[in-house]
Amino acid sequence: MNMQIALVITAAAVRVPLYESHHTVLLQESRSLARARMLHATQYYGEVTVGSPPQKFKVIFDSGSGHLLIPSRKCEDPACEGHSRYNATNSSTGMQIGWSDEPTKAIEPDSDDRDVSTIFFASGSAAGEFARDRICVSEERCAVMDFVQLTEESDDPFKDAEWDGVMGLGLKISDANEFNVLHNLVGNLSEPVLGIYLSNADDSALSFGHIDHDLYEGELKYQDISDEGYWQVKMDDFAIGGKASGICGKEGCQAVVDTGSSMLMAPPPMVSALEKALDVKEDCSNFDKLPTLGFTFQNETFTLRPEDYIDSQKTKDGKDGCWLGLLPVPDTGKGPLVVLGYPFLRQVYTVLDAGSAPRVGFASQKKAGKNDLKGALHLRKVLPTVDALVGSSENLRENVMKQDKAQKEVRASNSSTDAPNATSASSTNTTHLRASVQKGKQAAQKL
Repeated sequence: MNMQIALVITAAAVRVPLYESHHTVLLQESRSLARARMLHATQYYGEVTVGSPPQKFKVIFDSGSGHLLIPSRKCEDPACEGHSRYNATNSSTGMQIGWSDEPTKAIEPDSDDRDVSTIFFASGSAAGEFARDRICVSEERCAVMDFVQLTEESDDPFKDAEWDGVMGLGLKISDANEFNVLHNLVGNLSEPVLGIYLSNADDSALSFGHIDHDLYEGELKYQDISDEGYWQVKMDDFAIGGKASGICGKEGCQAVVDTGSSMLMAPPPMVSALEKALDVKEDCSNFDKLPTLGFTFQNETFTLRPEDYIDSQKTKDGKDGCWLGLLPVPDTGKGPLVVLGYPFLRQVYTVLDAGSAPRVGFASQKKAGKNDLKGALHLRKVLPTVDALVGSSENLRENVMKQDKAQKEVRASNSSTDAPNATSASSTNTTHLRASVQKGKQAAQKL
């Protein structure tokens, strides 16, 4: 699929087309979610530019993390060499930043007196330094902001990826506002929003500073943010076959929009209940009889058909295989959490409103078609392999719970022997959908 050039709609409202990729993607996250998200691979990426003159980078857009991460020319690891690398000396608008708490203070390019971030991924890690430069999602939708230029990258997940880096679209989980992508790109607009339109066709796109009213039916239903750092909202319940399931209980569930997750995710007890209610056969023998799966917010239900929540591929022996696009995730430390990944986002037009009162809007999606998305920056898509899918939820849940149990035992042991350290570990490990970033003065931890 050929890369397409982004067309500018207006200086204030820009569509960013998204491309499909065919490499397993393991995005940054908490340790709990790493065990789930690494197993399935569908992802989308698009093109942004950094610096003056512009240097092009293909990035994953991840609403669950808070920084732009791109490889630096300083990185000599094999994982970096096959990708576009940021050359600070070639940019007239760039500067080197020493410390995240001094995000606009320049330092000498060769200075060793600077902080280093180490970012952990599902299977791998990276380390980098801070920089500040002009970042654009189109020729006219640009902002000067801070980001992380990666000086070290592990082979997995970077080496064979079709994309170069990750653009975090988190609400308020950046080190400072100067790192916050949405705050800087759309925060000063009359519509400080990001419109998300994902599709199985070749027409997926992000709209910075603009809501595409032609891409949804009815009215947007807005939900208040329930965790000020994340795109997290209250969800009433799941609906099975159009009827309330009661799986979320009287208090409801917490749900988070995650453009970096290829699957739906939920705590193991909820996954077990949903698997029992949906009863998906791996040989697809009951596909025609499967019920719909709904997500209810403020009495409004958004419904997925079986073809929307099922991963279906031919197995190695040529037979049909069906897998529920739902994975278990252990307790994140913030209560039971439902992750609204691609199966949901492909059917529900979603708006992230980053204004003074942040909120999330949902509406049933219309299918646009490529010709209806003029000016869009189209996304590429990564498809999960049959090997990833064959693991199926039963084995995944067992693996997740074994590791979660071991982690809890370690935390309990630390708590009894070293309370201060246990408190510190908890604050890092239980944060959901956020990159685990460790900083070391003057030197990065080696991969």
